Amino acid sequence: GTGMTPHVLRMALQFGNGTRFGRSGIGRFGMGLPNASISQACRVDVWSWQNGPDNAYHTYMDVKEIERGEMTFVPAPAHNAVPEQWRVMSDAIDKTGTLVVWSDLDIHRLTWKSAKSTLQNTERLAGRVYRRFIMNGKITIRLVAKEEGGETVFEEQARFDDPLYLTASPLVPAPFNKTPMFEHVFDDAHEIEHDGKKHSVKIRYSVAKKDTVDAAGGQDRGRTPFGQHAARNIGVSVIRADRELMLDQGWCIGYDPRERWWGAEVDF
Repeated sequence: GTGMTPHVLRMALQFGNGTRFGRSGIGRFGMGLPNASISQACRVDVWSWQNGPDNAYHTYMDVKEIERGEMTFVPAPAHNAVPEQWRVMSDAIDKTGTLVVWSDLDIHRLTWKSAKSTLQNTERLAGRVYRRFIMNGKITIRLVAKEEGGETVFEEQARFDDPLYLTASPLVPAPFNKTPMFEHVFDDAHEIEHDGKKHSVKIRYSVAKKDTVDAAGGQDRGRTPFGQHAARNIGVSVIRADRELMLDQGWCIGYDPRERWWGAEVDF
């Protein structure tokens, strides 16, 4: 959002490089952008600017060029204004910002195939990973799909998804889109010593309310829409710096339907 200098922009596409080593917050390991990009596309282009989109710097990484031996390092960023085709898709472009474009898509790499399914699943994933930021109003994530002619075929803002179900979310089927589906059990705080320093780790637990049985109306609550939603959030949510790193199902027996009716969150 604040844009990158050419030096930082080049590092952003290098595996294991970055500016945040040894610091707190998101983005400490230098893997997210390049790793996520090549998992879905053969080429990633990045524009970043700190003085308007006309003054952006641009660089890229291309898997096919690497395979042919034509690319051995990330090119030095060069002045390159943000292309008009991406500007017209934005609600607004501020004085600072960053644009990431994936292209040369390989159908075998893509997690989801169509624009609509990609955005619907992205909302579910991003809404869970960044739920604290969305709930606190720190960020908004706009999801939009357009045809090449410019027609919008899908547009909405990502809504949060709380796997502990302690806050009602519009993503959860009724009646728990307006009231929390689970109730808080207790918190458990620990101090962990690592490299001579003490760190606070908080664990929070939740369980399904009795209302989930009543709302099922006598049928198996696991077969209800809200029960099926809960089945996709089974696991222990591990959060660092307010962002979910993983929803770990290693603690769960996947085929046991009872596993969907509790939640646990490890926060450090």
